[in-house]
Amino acid sequence: MKYRQASLADLREIEKLLEVSNLPASDCAPHIDNFIVAERDGTIIGVGGFERCGELALLRSFAVRADHKNNRIAEKIFQLVKDRATDSEIQQFYLLTTTASHYFKRLGFSVCSRRDLPVQIKQTKQFEELCPSTATAMVLDL
Repeated sequence: MKYRQASLADLREIEKLLEVSNLPASDCAPHIDNFIVAERDGTIIGVGGFERCGELALLRSFAVRADHKNNRIAEKIFQLVKDRATDSEIQQFYLLTTTASHYFKRLGFSVCSRRDLPVQIKQTKQFEELCPSTATAMVLDL
């Protein structure tokens, strides 16, 4: 298993993995430098990243192929993404999820009110257009 920073050459494969996982994939390209992929035998089997919003970031696009789940791949990707964010002086992660709030609670996130999210997070395409209004908002101090 190899973990590495994603590149634009990975974009189509990342989008396919996100689409199969029922996650928004249309706006990854501008943030690809903040994405990490897990790769096995030349195939991307996991991805995660963040969208920088000043000193805050929107954690997004976490997915692992179904045949590789429960192998701690997402957890390793999260740690690498978190390290990158910390090195970039990000102070807090926010996220929106419809299915994984229990998982992210295990990683230290807590539920917060969507209406109280910082303006920078509310201005993202994920918040404004791509994630449903029923998605749970969560926050983690870095």
